[in-house]
Amino acid sequence: MNGVSEGVTVETAEDLQAVLDAAEVACSFLAEINRDNEYLPNLLFQAIAEKTRTLAAAGVPLSNITFNSNDLAEYMPTIGNIRKTFSNDAERTKWVSAQWRKLEKQLPEHLTGLQQHARNLQKSWLPTLEKIQSPGGAGQFTLYRLSTMPAESATAETYSPLQAAIGSTPLDCHADSIEYTTARAGKLPPWARWLENFELIGHRHRRFKLLFCAGYFPLMTWAIISIHMWLIHWLGNTPRLWQIQVFYYGLIPAIILAIFVIPFIRISIYKVIPSPFILTGFQCVDGLLLELSRADGRHRVNPQSPRSFRLTVYSASCPICGGYVGVEGGGWRYPGRLIGRCYEAPREHLWSFDHVTRSGRRLR
Repeated sequence: MNGVSEGVTVETAEDLQAVLDAAEVACSFLAEINRDNEYLPNLLFQAIAEKTRTLAAAGVPLSNITFNSNDLAEYMPTIGNIRKTFSNDAERTKWVSAQWRKLEKQLPEHLTGLQQHARNLQKSWLPTLEKIQSPGGAGQFTLYRLSTMPAESATAETYSPLQAAIGSTPLDCHADSIEYTTARAGKLPPWARWLENFELIGHRHRRFKLLFCAGYFPLMTWAIISIHMWLIHWLGNTPRLWQIQVFYYGLIPAIILAIFVIPFIRISIYKVIPSPFILTGFQCVDGLLLELSRADGRHRVNPQSPRSFRLTVYSASCPICGGYVGVEGGGWRYPGRLIGRCYEAPREHLWSFDHVTRSGRRLR
């Protein structure tokens, strides 16, 4: 599945219902993973799904429900937390095309979540996207539309059905497991854009190890020097002037080095960590994680496949109360761990988190 579907010919009442169901699944899924309405490829998906649902419900023939770049570029800012203006149609086409290329690559990652929401809503159809290019090839003739795929025929290696489904089956107060969905989220700040699709392979892997050594060993050296300075003060000996200067003038560079290097040391060990402030523009973003992952779960096929960095959000629907579950740091109670915390019952409904299986067990 390359993110583009051949689709089905949609003319009958059954096809109308299939498109409405697929659009509803898409809107439900995107409302969960794109809660801040900032990630542009997901906004493009959401715009196509919402406009399709509105027009189909109004009785517009399905063969006419297609959208060009102008339609989508004007609609996306109305549903997302973005400010974007265009001076001409060419800019709109270029902008939408850029988001489409990203969405086309990432759509397979959404398959598990879409199947989960289809089960929750008791729908038999999944949404896919289709790009229709005119023979002329000009950007203004490129059309986008929502297509459908039977939920039962869609397959993915990482797919695991939920034991509890919100809105379709009763909530289970004794549920002891949970399934997470994932989506890329947010744009990296300018100084971290090099991490986008940065695969650790070949010379890049060696450079990353060099960064690890270049950061780890100076920090350890400085820790030893700091302890030495502290011992001098504690023992009552008067330190020499150069020792004081080394300690204080080196303190600020050491702190800056620690802020930038420690997250990469941690992610090289744990593979997924709460996103550091330096990668979120020094803003606090709930549930945003930095992950060093193998694309499309390739670790299941080839354990030696390259890893790449990405900002991602893991989420789920609480099978106990139906609330939103976000993955975050475990804090002092679960040090060094990531946990799933229900926003409706943050103290009572806690779940473990396994980023490989995208599942967890109940902690409370």
